[in-house]
Amino acid sequence: MAWQLVAIAALAAAGICFARQPESLTQPQFWAEDGEIWYQQAYNSGWIASVFAPYNGFLHLVPRIAAGIAMWFPLAYAPLVMNLVGLTIQILPVAILLSSRMRNWGSIYLRSSLALIYLIMPNCAEISITATNAIWHLALAAVLLLLGEPPEKRGWRYLDRAAFALSGLSGPFGIFLLPIAAFLALREPRDRRRRESLMILAAATALQLSIFAAAHARAHGELGVGVGSFCRILGGQVYFETLFGQDPWGVLVNAKLLAVVAAGGTLFIAAAIRSLEGRLFALFAGMVLMASLASPITPPDTIAWKALSTAVGVRYWFFPSLALCWAIVFAIFSARAPLRGAGVLLLVAMTIGVIRDWRHPVYTRPDLASFARELSSLPPGQPLAIRINPPVGDGQPPWIMELIKH
Repeated sequence: MAWQLVAIAALAAAGICFARQPESLTQPQFWAEDGEIWYQQAYNSGWIASVFAPYNGFLHLVPRIAAGIAMWFPLAYAPLVMNLVGLTIQILPVAILLSSRMRNWGSIYLRSSLALIYLIMPNCAEISITATNAIWHLALAAVLLLLGEPPEKRGWRYLDRAAFALSGLSGPFGIFLLPIAAFLALREPRDRRRRESLMILAAATALQLSIFAAAHARAHGELGVGVGSFCRILGGQVYFETLFGQDPWGVLVNAKLLAVVAAGGTLFIAAAIRSLEGRLFALFAGMVLMASLASPITPPDTIAWKALSTAVGVRYWFFPSLALCWAIVFAIFSARAPLRGAGVLLLVAMTIGVIRDWRHPVYTRPDLASFARELSSLPPGQPLAIRINPPVGDGQPPWIMELIKH
């Protein structure tokens, strides 16, 4: 597809994202770490001092860059700037899917369907249009670039290097991209571009692992590992709610039925995704899910897997949920009638989830303009605490952004 059409598709993708959460741009606000960690530390300590500070055991370069850009604007506009960074990264996978780099995945019609279902999929409210969770969309862009055809033009090579470096230095995703890059480099040993991708991801992963090893253990209580809990998470939170939308009632389905759903969903993905590239993506999704379950961030006084099995819209489910969505598309485009029929049935079922989850939550909006005026009136060194979104459950501390007047 010509770059002009890709640009039009990217604008349409931005429109879909906006339609699902217009408040992110019309009434922008700080969300969780966007305010309490990235912007607060950039404001209080200076962006240069904060940019390489670890958080939860890893560097998070992308949201810290977003906070650094936001520092150039008044406080009242900072959330909008950070949300625009998040939106730009969120639509990047659409442009990549529709580009000529992804011809090895299938026809333009198949790839357009993959892009569309990525934009409208249920069970993803937590990672929509935020700088904090833009790293999940950037990881998707990175794995797509890795699994697409090697870049020929200089602009694509620059994009690959930036995506691999930024994704590798923003959370743990380089750890899961690295084995895929190694496999592709071994499979195509004469391709210099494959070796370059491998070296970038290896360097980023080595740095992240050294920081993680030196950091304290991630904050979670007892894991509560068990087959029943795993089936509730995979069958209920991932597969069931990807089809029927985010709602706690999904995990209250009979445990044996959820075990069947977990097994059936996994077998369906394995049967529907036949290409090497698609299977490597499914492997990547599986690695991210298993690592998330092995070291989740949950309150220390909770049983982690039990808490996760009843939570709503957890970002940990994004990649396996997307793997199921894309398996449905691959099944519909399959030449085998039984598989195509199963894909159509699942797509029809997913319309329930798309409708129920179309609009993402609308949170209360702090009056940042008045807070900015209050901050400007304070003497230097005085703090100003601002309560930000999202709301938290009973007994959990609220998200607070504390700015110290310069």
